[in-house]
Amino acid sequence: MKHYFINRALGLLPTLFGVSILCFALTQLLPGGPADYWFSLASQESFSSAAVPSQLTIRDRRALEEYYGYQEPLHHRYLHWLSGVAKGNWGNSFQHEIPVSTLILPPLKTTLALGALSLVVALLFFLPMGLFQAFHPQSFLTWLSGTSLLFVHALPPFLLALGLLALLSPKSLLVPLICYSFGLGSFVCLLVKQSVTHTRSQEFYRFAQSHGIGRSHMLLRLLRNAAAPLCAQWGTWTTHFFAGSVVIETLFNLNGIGRLGYHALLSRDYPVMLALILLLSSIYLVANLVSELVLAWLDPRVRYA
Repeated sequence: MKHYFINRALGLLPTLFGVSILCFALTQLLPGGPADYWFSLASQESFSSAAVPSQLTIRDRRALEEYYGYQEPLHHRYLHWLSGVAKGNWGNSFQHEIPVSTLILPPLKTTLALGALSLVVALLFFLPMGLFQAFHPQSFLTWLSGTSLLFVHALPPFLLALGLLALLSPKSLLVPLICYSFGLGSFVCLLVKQSVTHTRSQEFYRFAQSHGIGRSHMLLRLLRNAAAPLCAQWGTWTTHFFAGSVVIETLFNLNGIGRLGYHALLSRDYPVMLALILLLSSIYLVANLVSELVLAWLDPRVRYA
């Protein structure tokens, strides 16, 4: 198993290399570019930039394309960008005219902080709820909470966010935190309930109960078994979290990764788009690898060839 995880860790690099090739080619082959972006801005009366004049000509367009490297072949552009990334230089944002690394860091901190807080809230409130539902399947509270969570889980993130906007102050960070926490919490509660219900129906659990093993020991065993499916779905939750952040951060005007990526897509800010795609792909791959490691530690039955 040790060799498996070493090979999986080493396999991250070729995967990211393939993702970078595909995303770079797609962004470069899309219609439009930085020259079109500056031309559209220059036509506005309120336009002001130290790098680009307010009146652009065809010669200016060619100069911009040459400045951004669009006169070179595609593979030359990719190798130039990749060599810069390897040195920690992600290039400059077309829209903000600052280094991409400087632009991404503050939004990344905001999104990760909200993600960590939502994870803590989900584990503190919804994990005990899942345990309660598993131990009291016939209770009215189980039916009420289970129905409510299924409804919330089925709602698209933007509908939940709009509903909370109507009830709470849009300037409060509590609203996006509730959106993130409810999305993850419903997921945690359902998985914990299913896992604990399944474990309690097993013969080893009934055998341990009949031999008077303490409740605390049995509860720890149930929690350990319930943690296994949560770890297995960690990569999926990471994907849903960053996908939902686009909607939530845009609605609440939060300076996060999702909102930054949305505006970068609208303005065709390719260096920012490429950096975000590569960064989120890395987070997803690492999250999957960590979930496999934790799953193998929690469940001795899990073995990787």
